[in-house]
Amino acid sequence: MGAKKTKIVRCIGKKGDGSRCTREKEVPIDFEGDWRCWQHPPEDKKKEVNAGGRPSKYDPSIIPKVEEWAKEGLIDYEISKRLGIHTSTLYDWKHKFPEFSEALKKNKSQADFRVENSLFKRANGYRYDEITKERVRVYDEEGNPIGFELVPTKVVTKEVKPNPTSIIFWLKNRQSDKWSDKKEIDLEGNIKGTIKDPAMNELSVEELKKLAEVL
Repeated sequence: MGAKKTKIVRCIGKKGDGSRCTREKEVPIDFEGDWRCWQHPPEDKKKEVNAGGRPSKYDPSIIPKVEEWAKEGLIDYEISKRLGIHTSTLYDWKHKFPEFSEALKKNKSQADFRVENSLFKRANGYRYDEITKERVRVYDEEGNPIGFELVPTKVVTKEVKPNPTSIIFWLKNRQSDKWSDKKEIDLEGNIKGTIKDPAMNELSVEELKKLAEVL
């Protein structure tokens, strides 16, 4: 007897990003109909598959780790790599498990806020205290030396000036209708083009040259 003839069929399920599942299966040549893998069962069969099919890797105990990674600014692809899963599985978890989706969303927003705050400080300039510490000997109540410790001896307030690149980036993204255009300066110092904000038209050539360097 010859070998049974077979064919390859592909799962008709959809991934979390909307693309079609790439899993395939070898079936008898006379197989008819659609095939779904364990991860994309019909809605009315999901409970049966979860109970007796391939177990899901999802475990609520991973949420603290996911929250920390999201706070660090990791994107979905990087988080899925750390979890040892495919990105499509992570999208699927976001759809199926609200607490998982919320952990990612909330902590990514916190990371975005920290970056925005840093950009705001760079654009406006800020001050900070530089503390100098010296190593001094420490004595007990009887005057006996017991060790050393670092003691602040000088505090100097320093100022960081506004950063032109941060200013331009902020304005072009937050007020793009006013700051999206720029003036071009040729080699002879002639100004070409217009800028929508009147304040920019009052800048000197030297000031515009400096701005042109960072645009």
